[in-house]
Amino acid sequence: MLLRIGKEKKMNKFLKKDIKIYIRKVSKLIKADFSIKRIVLKDLKNNIKEYYLDNNNITIQDIYERFGSPKEISLTFEKIPSEELIKKAKLYKTIFISCVIFLCVSIYILITIYLNSIDKIIIRG
Repeated sequence: MLLRIGKEKKMNKFLKKDIKIYIRKVSKLIKADFSIKRIVLKDLKNNIKEYYLDNNNITIQDIYERFGSPKEISLTFEKIPSEELIKKAKLYKTIFISCVIFLCVSIYILITIYLNSIDKIIIRG
């Protein structure tokens, strides 16, 4: 991703709304796991943003011409499974599972410490 200092432009609210609708349509048409779909949509949003920053006064029609219709995007995605997307999805899944395991172990340790401290209070008391 390129760092753009001082080139941020405000997108008008109508174009922003049209782009949200466009992204939603793409999302509904892509048949993939949630993690892969999320990566594809994030990349698409970033590409649209870059296109907006590089061009002046674009419309939703320009986006359709540049990136294709939501149906075209979903068909292209279905024809060419990207190994990079699959690797990213597996990485996200591994990170998520690791976080859940860490959280469970932490909760178990905290509960054990708490119960031991209660036992000590009862024995002393």
